[in-house]
Amino acid sequence: MKLWRGTGASLALAMPTVGICLPYYDIFRNFMEEFTTRNAPSLTPYVPLVAGSLARSLAFITCYPVELARTRMQAFKESATKPPGMWKTLHMVISPVRTTSNIQNLD
Repeated sequence: MKLWRGTGASLALAMPTVGICLPYYDIFRNFMEEFTTRNAPSLTPYVPLVAGSLARSLAFITCYPVELARTRMQAFKESATKPPGMWKTLHMVISPVRTTSNIQNLD
């Protein structure tokens, strides 16, 4: 069932994403509020927007390989062989070695 493939990876992403986003939001917001209050008071209302954007971007960049593995697991074509699991797919995503067969699969 393709619908449930990648559920483990989705659950594995929940905690790190929130665990990165919330603390860094507070860190960025506190730093920027201090800075803007002293140097550019007119920009202080925009601090939460910028801090949230930076924190979410950092969480996305950090968790992107697992997200990519989840997407590949869900898109895996049905065949007679057992589809790769989360760890094998993640290893395939992160692996720096690219063969010609991987490039041909992109076409």
